[in-house]
Amino acid sequence: KLNKLEIIIKQVTKGIVNISSKRKQEIGRAFAEILGFHPGPLGADGGIDGVIFQEDKRLIHFQCKLSQQELDVEQAKLLYADIMY
Repeated sequence: KLNKLEIIIKQVTKGIVNISSKRKQEIGRAFAEILGFHPGPLGADGGIDGVIFQEDKRLIHFQCKLSQQELDVEQAKLLYADIMY
């Protein structure tokens, strides 16, 4: 049995994944900004929702997946390839 917080989280999550792709991009960018990243561009962003430069000049990318479906093996491989790139 789910407690009230778990029910709320499930409902919010379901609401997010069922909205338009454009709105999901906006939310991904907002998550990036909240976490201290510079938000990426809207539209085709190459899988980058945000970036941050560390003091040692390393660039870190942030990607937020807001899909209605679980990631399958091929999608996970593509995500991993994006991360490694």
